[in-house]
Amino acid sequence: MLKALLRGLLDAPAGLPARLLMGVIWAQKQSKLLARWSEASHFLPLDIRELSKRISSKKYLFILASGESVEALSSKDFEMMSRHTTIGVNAWPLHPFVPDYYAFEPFDPESRDYVQLFTSVLSQQRFKVNTPGLLLFRPHSDLDLSRYSLIPEHFRPRASLYSRFVPVTRKRKTLGREIKGLHEAQELGLLGKSNVMDLGATVIRMISLGYILGFQNVVLVGADLNGGRYFWEANGDHLSRNGLTSFSPGFSRPIHETMTRANKAFVMSEVVEEFSEIFHNEGRKLYVASPSSLLSTFLPVFRWSVE
Repeated sequence: MLKALLRGLLDAPAGLPARLLMGVIWAQKQSKLLARWSEASHFLPLDIRELSKRISSKKYLFILASGESVEALSSKDFEMMSRHTTIGVNAWPLHPFVPDYYAFEPFDPESRDYVQLFTSVLSQQRFKVNTPGLLLFRPHSDLDLSRYSLIPEHFRPRASLYSRFVPVTRKRKTLGREIKGLHEAQELGLLGKSNVMDLGATVIRMISLGYILGFQNVVLVGADLNGGRYFWEANGDHLSRNGLTSFSPGFSRPIHETMTRANKAFVMSEVVEEFSEIFHNEGRKLYVASPSSLLSTFLPVFRWSVE
């Protein structure tokens, strides 16, 4: 009874200062943990402010996920993306379009497919010219560390580890203000130089990174979340081109894992909607690239001719 009462007070709007303090303390612990994994892996911690200096334009950030809607993009769409900043998420190396960065997270311990992604796909010649940067979410275990050690040598100088800060609230009505408050604390340097916000999805982390870096427009490509196919399932050429016969993301459907609540307080669409409101209030935009995405029910659909 007392525990439930205290939780209710913490989740209330008046509990924001306490939640932010908890978030700062937790993020600082994450920074120390990240430093230990950095020393063990020999990958440097990500310095978000230095990353910001290396990005020539902050007009558009395209976050590239793996939904079937990727197959509807035209060569002109990819040409446009190539003129801006792009981050491919997890399985994106299966696609021939090479972005500026890849963002990986520790994957299913049973997945042999991701091992092949690191050892075979990333070893291809196309990645040895203008090698993309790697944004590696910090390991959870020695097994994750051993998997990251498989990353080809030509990527290693451009790889860095990052970690996270997380909202404390379990109530949707106080989530948006806490997300905003945590990012304000991050801007003040209170949450560490290598931490972005996380609620269980790489796409969420990259939206947070895009927000911190100051992008005016963030476009979610292939973030369908509707239980459909992945782009390599819709077009088998993506597998054969990479010498693969199949590729599993490590979990089953009918709906995307980020849309299952399980023990989580929020599903991905709820977090994206809160981010969208924050972007909108600052005169910035968070878009989805395809009208077939579940996110198009509340995000504006990006017009590729807008440039």
